[in-house]
Amino acid sequence: MSATVKGLDNVLAKLDAIDDVHKTQALRDGLAAGGAEVIDAAKNIVPVDTGDLRDSLHVGGYTSLTPGYRKVSKFGELDKPKGSGRAVQVYIGSMWPYAHLVEGGTRRVAARPYMRRALDTHEKNVLQQVDKSIQQVIDEG
Repeated sequence: MSATVKGLDNVLAKLDAIDDVHKTQALRDGLAAGGAEVIDAAKNIVPVDTGDLRDSLHVGGYTSLTPGYRKVSKFGELDKPKGSGRAVQVYIGSMWPYAHLVEGGTRRVAARPYMRRALDTHEKNVLQQVDKSIQQVIDEG
């Protein structure tokens, strides 16, 4: 599943005042902090059988922001953040092999979206975290 935070253009306008290295790090940190809020919300609504899916939800490259995260079985962490400048990508979710089937459903089982619902509910929080991270860099600079 891919998602884009709406309203990010206004926050990104602040990036013009920051050099590229700090710009990239501010975006990564802000998106990771916002992603952690989405993960917290998703953990509260994800269907639980064994708890493995819930416990595997995390922010890629920022597992320290995800209390209760545990690497489940042989399935590891999501990719670390990629990109630079305005094209930063931070990954949230799970590497658990059936996570997408729970989220999107199958031909026989209805979808039980937990990541989409959590993101939709906390989209403004993600934006606020990015704004806060950028503002910290500007204030320190």
